[in-house]
Amino acid sequence: MAYAVQWIRSLLFNVQMYVAMVIVAIVFLIPMIFSQKGASLAAKVYCWWVVWSARLMIGLRVQVRGTIPKGEVLVAAKHQSFLILL
Repeated sequence: MAYAVQWIRSLLFNVQMYVAMVIVAIVFLIPMIFSQKGASLAAKVYCWWVVWSARLMIGLRVQVRGTIPKGEVLVAAKHQSFLILL
């Protein structure tokens, strides 16, 4: 039974995450087209939403280790690396 509840929570999280992606894309469409700051803000808002909803819905905690690189760098990381935008 616990596995079924976990599966349903995970499914609900994924659905709301993709719905939020569409909403953020629609709301920030014009700013993303005309400025890099608008695109960056849209990414930050979406990342904030994912982190907040993951904490609320599935109990996920985010941890950043080390210092965030400055300047021109190439960061190769797992798919969760988008959370670094926070």
